[in-house]
Amino acid sequence: MSSWGQPNQSQSKLKYTDLFCKISKSGYGTNFQKFLMCFLFSKYLKKPLYLCDTSNNISTDFHLILDTFQSIPNVKYTNKKGFTVFEDKIIELNKFLSSLSDDDICREARAAFKWSQKTQTIINSTLSESAFPQFDLGIHIRTGDKITSGEMKAIGLDIYVAAIKEAQALMGKSSMAIYVMTDNSSVIPQLNSISDPSWSLYCLEPPVKAETGHDQATYNRRSVNDKMASYYHFLTEIHILQRCPYIICTYSSNIGRFLYMTREPGVQIKSLDYPVFTILHDMSIFLSTQAH
Repeated sequence: MSSWGQPNQSQSKLKYTDLFCKISKSGYGTNFQKFLMCFLFSKYLKKPLYLCDTSNNISTDFHLILDTFQSIPNVKYTNKKGFTVFEDKIIELNKFLSSLSDDDICREARAAFKWSQKTQTIINSTLSESAFPQFDLGIHIRTGDKITSGEMKAIGLDIYVAAIKEAQALMGKSSMAIYVMTDNSSVIPQLNSISDPSWSLYCLEPPVKAETGHDQATYNRRSVNDKMASYYHFLTEIHILQRCPYIICTYSSNIGRFLYMTREPGVQIKSLDYPVFTILHDMSIFLSTQAH
C-alpha cells in the first residue's frame, strides 16, 4: 500500500465537486468494477479520484484496491467520507461509460489492474507449487447466492460442455487442457463425469471448500486468515484465466466481465448468458435499450 501514499488529510471533508469512490463489503468483482468505472470517469473529467478503501469484507487492516494493485496516477487514498460517484453522478457516469469503445475499456482496465509486487509474488509462489500444463481453455462457473437470489440464471454443465466442444472445433485441437474456476467444489467431479475423453480438467484446491457455491454473508463470517487465503486463491485463478487462449464465462457475473476487460490481447472469450459485454453498472438497463 505504501506506493499509494498516506490517506489524504488536506481537507476536513470532501467537497461536493470532488469525485469519491468507496469500497464496500460486497463481492470483489463488484468492487473492482465500480472502482474502474469511477476511475475512468475521473480520468475523462481530468479530476482526481478520492478512494476510501477501508471497509472490505476481509479486514480493516487490508485494503482491497490499494493492497492488490499497483498505484494509479491521480487516484488519492482518503479516509474521508462523501457522496460516491454512484450516488451523485450516476446519470453522467452511465452516459460517459456508454460512449466508450470496448478497445478503450480493455486497454484502460489492463493498465489499471496490474498486480502489486506482493500480489504477484503470492500468485507466482502458488503457481510454482502446481504442476499445471499450458492451458488451451479456461472456464468460470458461478453458482451460489447469485443464482438462488435470481440475480443470475443457472446454466447447466451440459451447456458448458457444448461450448467447450465448439471451442475445441474452432481451435482444431485433438485434446484440451482446461482450467476450471468455480465457487462450487462439487462442480469438478460433475463436469468430469460428462466431459470428453480428450479433455483434462484442472483446478486449484480451494482453502475452504463449498459444495453449494459462494454465499457472501457466510463468507464474511469466516476468520480473517481464511478470507485472506481464499482471496489470494481467487486472484491466482483470475491470473490463470486471463492468460488462457479461450475463456468461457458469463457476463452477468462481475468475474466474467472483469475477465473480458483484463484478459490478455488476442484471448477469445464467450459468454453463455448475455452475449454482449457492457461496462454499464445496470446490465438490465443496457439490454432494454438494445431491444429497441
